[in-house]
Amino acid sequence: MAASMVALRCQYCGATLDAAAASGDTVVCKSCGTAQRLMDARKYLDQVKLEIADWLRKAVPLGMDISQGATIDPVARHGVFINNVKPRLDTETTEYRFNMSSLLAQPLVTMPFLVNEQVTQSNQPKEVFLFQAKVQEVSALAVSGEAKKDIVDASGLAVTYAYLLNNVGLLRDPQKPDRFGLMGQNFTAAAQSNQAIAAMFPGLPERLQANSLVAVSADLFMSGRVDEAGRKAHQAIALYESATAQASQSMSSAIMLEGLKQERHIADALVTLGSESQANPTDDARLVTQVQAMARVVQQYPHLAGDPSRLHAITRGYAGLRAARRSQTPVRVLPGAGSVFYPFWVVDLKYSFTTGALWAKKGKEVSEYLLVAANAFVGGAWNSAEAVTDVFSARIQGGLFDGLTGKETSISGGGIASLLSQSTNAYLNVPGIPPLTSEPDATEMATAYLNASIMSDPRVRQKLRLSAPRVAGIVYAAGVANGGGFGFSQLGTLSPRVTGDPRVLTGLGV
Repeated sequence: MAASMVALRCQYCGATLDAAAASGDTVVCKSCGTAQRLMDARKYLDQVKLEIADWLRKAVPLGMDISQGATIDPVARHGVFINNVKPRLDTETTEYRFNMSSLLAQPLVTMPFLVNEQVTQSNQPKEVFLFQAKVQEVSALAVSGEAKKDIVDASGLAVTYAYLLNNVGLLRDPQKPDRFGLMGQNFTAAAQSNQAIAAMFPGLPERLQANSLVAVSADLFMSGRVDEAGRKAHQAIALYESATAQASQSMSSAIMLEGLKQERHIADALVTLGSESQANPTDDARLVTQVQAMARVVQQYPHLAGDPSRLHAITRGYAGLRAARRSQTPVRVLPGAGSVFYPFWVVDLKYSFTTGALWAKKGKEVSEYLLVAANAFVGGAWNSAEAVTDVFSARIQGGLFDGLTGKETSISGGGIASLLSQSTNAYLNVPGIPPLTSEPDATEMATAYLNASIMSDPRVRQKLRLSAPRVAGIVYAAGVANGGGFGFSQLGTLSPRVTGDPRVLTGLGV
């Protein structure tokens, strides 16, 4: 390999390095952000050249020097490419294309201050950048238009995939300086790798451009430029819509639809935060601090931190609370007094049960309400069953005779419906705690409570037949921090046993 086309490479990720941008003996990779000595990068380049040479020895007939490709007979070059190089190229390209498709099914951006460890990958960027270097080396053997297209497709796929793999690493690394800025650069480089990517995956360039804008938006937010961050995220929305429309019409890109949907949630959440800045431009520093504090809590629960739809819902709840505090938009509030407003999910529980004996036996339907403590998990385990108002322990309307004759009207007796009927839409005059969960979490906790009630209470287990929890929004209850949780006088004995650590939650008060 007398005149290798391989450039200086990052020893950590395999991306090309700009030696001219080195500071003394150190150069920083513009893709993964890792600083390294030029000496070490050159050693890695020598290793790459050896690996490529070994690959070429297996793919190219002995004695052929492809660095002199222009002087080799075109017919001979074509024959070597078709018979020796193309089979190996096709095998690796097919594998990487399949693996990249799997990656594209997942969200590749996240909110400021968060990491996402839920994204899975099948390859490391180093191996994919190495493959791209191999493709470069055999490009001189491509003579026909079809062969040249194979080279362009393989190279474009490898570059795009490798940059995205680097971003997966950045998604997981909160300590990497300027990680969102690096992600934005990688998305842009991936989108612009070549036109082959647009043909392979219609809508992908637009998606990557949108992701670049969202990454830049997150970077702007963390630096305190909240309004600008919101406007940058808003620019991404049209690109996501274009990408979604194209992916919907393409078999190869349809796999991207869920990932696109989730990434759009992140963009919408950043737009929501930008709108908060516009509503109160002098409060940006506090807004950023509060979002960072919420992120520290959410990050402890990967199923929250890795789910953009949940993050979007949390952001909407936070913005709604801020609007209520500045007397702009009211929120639903239960009657009662306290020093802090705590969020509860309202769950409409329609269930059926059996009552009566022998000829009097029959089924009845009941509409009951549950309140689910929205932040019960904070500072402890995700103990779903104890985060719910225990309406089945508060039951039971009717005695033994009613149970035998079928006159029971319910096997629960919560009285939550009566309390909810007294709720009002109001502004908040004391701090409110934002809900750090979403509707799916509320459904999960309500279901866990039902299952626990069935297991622990023989009468419920015997009578309960069908139940279907449905989340009906958020309501705030005024309460008081008391030791390991919050007390709510309006709920009395129905107060959930677990509401979350008040030392953490009161610090999140808006």
